[in-house]
Amino acid sequence: MSLSTKQVTFVAVMGALGNLLSIPALFGAGPIRLDLSSLPIMLAGVAGGPLIGCLTGFVSGLLASYVFGPAGHLGALGISLSIGKALHGLGVGLLSKALKPLEKRHQLPWSWVCGFFGLLPELLWITILFVLLVPLFIPNAMFMGWAAASLVSYKACLEVGAMALIAALLLENRGVRELMLSAVEA
Repeated sequence: MSLSTKQVTFVAVMGALGNLLSIPALFGAGPIRLDLSSLPIMLAGVAGGPLIGCLTGFVSGLLASYVFGPAGHLGALGISLSIGKALHGLGVGLLSKALKPLEKRHQLPWSWVCGFFGLLPELLWITILFVLLVPLFIPNAMFMGWAAASLVSYKACLEVGAMALIAALLLENRGVRELMLSAVEA
């Protein structure tokens, strides 16, 4: 399937928004750094389906991939952050394609389900990353194993639960929903 110019532009804009929303988590101060970068991924996945959700997720993770990869401690594994975000977008898009939340009379709970449970592929990827890949490629890393995977997954579930509610509330608005749908139509 090829994407139209309109769809590529939508992916680029939503991906840029995802990178922008990740800045407080990447460069903020304090012990709790809220990462809101999944919000545009969920909107894109619900409105545009698996391919647009996946591509938006990958683009949304590029800044974090650089910060934790070449500029941080993960090196080449930094790209794994973009892969995880892409898997989240893919999961949201697949659930949205199956459940069709925007066609339901009461869209809010269905959109929330797509946004939240669409995180499952990324959670699996987080586990693979911290339990298998980091110890294999960075054996002296301090943050690895089941404890690291659990902490990152727990934080992700809390953030995504809240963002899924925000995305569902936004999509409940007819104007926002029509804007998203018009942006992803071929």
